[in-house]
Amino acid sequence: NLVDVNYHMFVKNKHTNNVSEIKETHKMRYLFVPEIQFLLEESGFYVATFEEWMTRSKLGFGSWNIVIVANRIRRVFADATHHDHSSRREYKQ
Repeated sequence: NLVDVNYHMFVKNKHTNNVSEIKETHKMRYLFVPEIQFLLEESGFYVATFEEWMTRSKLGFGSWNIVIVANRIRRVFADATHHDHSSRREYKQ
């Protein structure tokens, strides 16, 4: 998921009044919520929330800036003194 973002700017020097024209293209990567959620879960996290940046609104097709809160999945052993990993269980905290 890559997109080219084109910038076309004019910069005016306040002291000389000279104007410079700048053109730039930046390659930007974007991800969709399911992709982000998959990557987080594969890395040992679970998603607590997805929301719009600053508004805290529910995400929609017009959402360009988002916040993701993810927590690490803690691994807890049933018997901390026993080192048999067959009894290991995972809990979300």
